[in-house]
Amino acid sequence: MIFTPLDMASYPRREVFMYFSKMAPTGYSITVNVDVTRLRQKTKEQGIILILNRSVDKADR
Repeated sequence: MIFTPLDMASYPRREVFMYFSKMAPTGYSITVNVDVTRLRQKTKEQGIILILNRSVDKADR
């Protein structure tokens, strides 16, 4: 993906851009598989409570 910087001082649709950028802020996400087997073993050995959060994507359903 290629991003083109905008010169907001001279951009003719600045007001429209600013309006929609406030309505729906841009965000990014990434999905990866991570093997946490060793991490879980080490935290268990050290008595550390490990809380894992799994976000469910549409592809997982």
